[in-house]
Amino acid sequence: MNKNLIFSILLIVFSFKSFGQKQKEFKIFKGDGFEISYPEKWTAAKDGNVYNFYLNTNLGDISISVYKNSKLTSIDIKDAILSINENRKKEDTVKMVAKGVIKEYSYEYSDNGVKWLAKGIQNKKDFFFITLNWKINDWNNNNPAFMQSFNSFRVF
Repeated sequence: MNKNLIFSILLIVFSFKSFGQKQKEFKIFKGDGFEISYPEKWTAAKDGNVYNFYLNTNLGDISISVYKNSKLTSIDIKDAILSINENRKKEDTVKMVAKGVIKEYSYEYSDNGVKWLAKGIQNKKDFFFITLNWKINDWNNNNPAFMQSFNSFRVF
């Protein structure tokens, strides 16, 4: 058999093996009307309508709050997002995009060495609020896992 062919076959086999292992590093969590993927090494916890996903090192976490049958207006949601960190900036710093019946809110904030991202999704009467916060000094080491998890969030 040709050495190049053998090398090519081995390369393909190891590539598929590596790809499969990376897929196993994340778990999918299905909550009340949503799903998110998160690293297997993280802890997942639920307290009432709040779901938390975090490393045990206190570097940061992702929190999801679920509000079913809420009657929140866009102004209520923007005010709630700003009040989390006692941020009194104008509500126009919270961005909102409407996609049919779904409204998506986004916000970013940094203070005291902590970065905070927030996304709110209003689907008819249900509201999902997902936040990601982390220590800025440790962001570079964990950025891919944090952002992959944060961006994997979906409502259904």
